[in-house]
Amino acid sequence: MWGIWNASHTAGAAGVLVLAGWLGQSYGWRQAFYLLGFPGLVLALFVFLLREPARGRTEVAAARYGRDDWKILLRSVPLRYLYAGYAMFGIAANVRSGTKRPAGTDCSGIDELK
Repeated sequence: MWGIWNASHTAGAAGVLVLAGWLGQSYGWRQAFYLLGFPGLVLALFVFLLREPARGRTEVAAARYGRDDWKILLRSVPLRYLYAGYAMFGIAANVRSGTKRPAGTDCSGIDELK
């Protein structure tokens, strides 16, 4: 369930970009803002009117942590895959930074407009 919820952020953002692009080309950019912005304002008003539960009703006693808790965390195979995925994403993002300019390229006139 958490995976579906987490994936919905990316899918929703991509869907809104496509929908906004289509609306912008078909009806103008202002209409895209109106049609996609007003539902957000209505939802924001609804959330603003929700009542917050009283403080202290849902809190539990603080957990005690020990020195070997990290070992318990690493027993979780999905968590290890998550760590590995984040590590690969970080490596890929940093490797890209070394490929911005081919070796031997002269950048002395980079600030000149052509």
